[in-house]
Amino acid sequence: MSSGEPDKGQFVSKAIGAEAAATDKFTLYVPNKGRSETEGEPQVELPNWQGWIRRALDMFCKINDGATFFPPARGVYLDQKNNNEEVWEDTAIVYSYIFDWDKFRDRILEVREFVRSFGKETRQASVMFELNGVAYQIEWPYEESD
Repeated sequence: MSSGEPDKGQFVSKAIGAEAAATDKFTLYVPNKGRSETEGEPQVELPNWQGWIRRALDMFCKINDGATFFPPARGVYLDQKNNNEEVWEDTAIVYSYIFDWDKFRDRILEVREFVRSFGKETRQASVMFELNGVAYQIEWPYEESD
């Protein structure tokens, strides 16, 4: 953009007659598989995967006034804790724009509890989430920290 050209966001906002509503986005990845209870066995499908997606949507709706999820995306990763086995899974991508950062900060422990419960109860190797395009990962077993 050359000097003298308007900011692209300002241009679009003015042309359409809209205001920027939020600049922060939290994205959570909810896979349909977890570790088997028997070490060394292949990953197993989660019996209540849709329930976890619904819980994430409900949580973000209450915290950020809304949430959306994309239909499952197909992905693969190497399970380094299981002989580098290729694990193919469907992953729901749940995201929510943060309209009120103070409200989000005040309720961050709910997000932490959800992420940790999901990881532990579904026997995930890790749980991934993003804030504004920066990826974060919690691996299991995790160390408690404040």
